[in-house]
Parts: sequence; structure tokens; C-alpha cells
Amino acid sequence: MKPSSYAGKTEFTKGGELFFLRKVTGEVICKIEIEISDDENDSATGMMYRNDLDENQGMLFILKEYSVRSFWMKNTVIPLDIIFADSSKKIIKIYKETKPLSEELLSSLKPANNIVEVNGGYCKRSGIMEGDMISFLLN
Repeated sequence: MKPSSYAGKTEFTKGGELFFLRKVTGEVICKIEIEISDDENDSATGMMYRNDLDENQGMLFILKEYSVRSFWMKNTVIPLDIIFADSSKKIIKIYKETKPLSEELLSSLKPANNIVEVNGGYCKRSGIMEGDMISFLLN
């Protein structure tokens, strides 16, 4: 399923649900609706050109290549939390409340192929930490 995240189109398109899980117990911390980005071209756009995002919504990037990833906030006006997860879906890096419109590269530091973008401050409000896990169901 292709996201509707290109310039000029800003509606959220639900592609599934994502669960944040506590690292030790596997207990569900919270759940969000996700829009899916599953190719490199769509991944380059992400949440750019969006004016808002509901509290329990986000975007999930599912990338085929497992490597160190970098994201930025160019053309993104909403502060985001950017969550990098490895191939086992363990959260390895979180950037909280990123600066809108910044061209600073935010690196996963370690290989990642699942990246989640949510509203800035969501991880703090929900108690999501590095080491926790993600799980998702796609439509």
C-alpha cells in the first residue's frame, strides 16, 4: 500500500496498526494507526508537507535494505519523534521532538529497517524507550 505523503496530498491513509511493547515483559504500552511507506521514493518524502497528525497516528517505514539510516526534517513542519528499530523490531534509537524544517541528519547509529514517525513528545507521554519493541499488523 502506497502512502499519500507526497507534496500536495496531506490526508492520512491507514495502512495498519502498530503496537509499542515493553522490552522485558512484552506488555503493550500503546497502539497507533499507521500509514505505510515501503519503498525508497516514498521514504524520502515521509511526513513532509503535512500540517497535522492525530495523536494516535504515525507513519511506518518498512525498508528492504538493513543498514544505518538517516532522516531529516526538511519540509516537515510538525515536530516529530523518530523511532529507529532493527530487524528484530527492537527500538535502537529515538529522536524526540525533532526541530521542524531542520536539515540536520538524524542517524540510527546502528543498522535499522523499520522507522516510525509520531507526533513530537509522543514517546515521552507514552513512556516508550530505547530497548522497547514494535509490532505491526498491516491491512
